[in-house]
Amino acid sequence: RLKVEGGKCTGWIDFGEGKFKDARNIQRISGGQVQKFTELRVWHGAQDLACEVYRVSRAFPAEEKFGMVSQVRRAAVSVSSNIAEGSKRLSSADYARFINMAEGSLNEVESLLYLAARLGFLPQSNFAALRSLISPLERMLHALRNRIQSASA
Repeated sequence: RLKVEGGKCTGWIDFGEGKFKDARNIQRISGGQVQKFTELRVWHGAQDLACEVYRVSRAFPAEEKFGMVSQVRRAAVSVSSNIAEGSKRLSSADYARFINMAEGSLNEVESLLYLAARLGFLPQSNFAALRSLISPLERMLHALRNRIQSASA
């Protein structure tokens, strides 16, 4: 996990295994208990991704500041924001819709990173590292959305 100092991601910090639940453990829907979004592993992963996107996009060309840099950063922030916002929705269907929007934002990030790599803005090593953050998030978001949808059926 990334360590944040003065509002900047500076290193790794261990949040502890087992402390944060994943989609298999969510209790928000079925038991009537509300689970805080900060307890979701997928939310923490999305935060990590956003920090990394901010870090690597600093090296993009200056002329991309209001183009690709802005777009990929907004999309990366949107992933964890949609998870958080959806968690406070009153219906499971609404919550699932926000998780689906997070999935869409994650795909947008991935697409923009592919383009950045093709344009030479993003070294292959950084691209591979970001892809290794994206892949598990795709699986977790999909599992979470399915769990929410099946609980509301």
